[in-house]
Amino acid sequence: MASAPLQFFVVDPLDGVQVFARRLLEGYGFRSEAIHCFSDPGSALIEAMDSPPDFLITDWFGKADMTGVALYEHIRNGHPTCRVGFMRFQVTPE
Repeated sequence: MASAPLQFFVVDPLDGVQVFARRLLEGYGFRSEAIHCFSDPGSALIEAMDSPPDFLITDWFGKADMTGVALYEHIRNGHPTCRVGFMRFQVTPE
């Protein structure tokens, strides 16, 4: 019996970062249907209540109502095997 594919959540406010992460994961052989992108932690948390990710890739969201760390903690409460990767991009004129 084959196991279910790993489910990924990519949470970042920038569409370009979401596309980059999706393409990177697909390049490693993960199916696009298993990669779910969100622009804010609240949307990701709502989805995680019904379908928690196995791996969370998130921005820090340091100035948001919910940080990336808080999102991860909420998800881990219901899905303790979830793993996390934090990322931070800074767009400057350079």
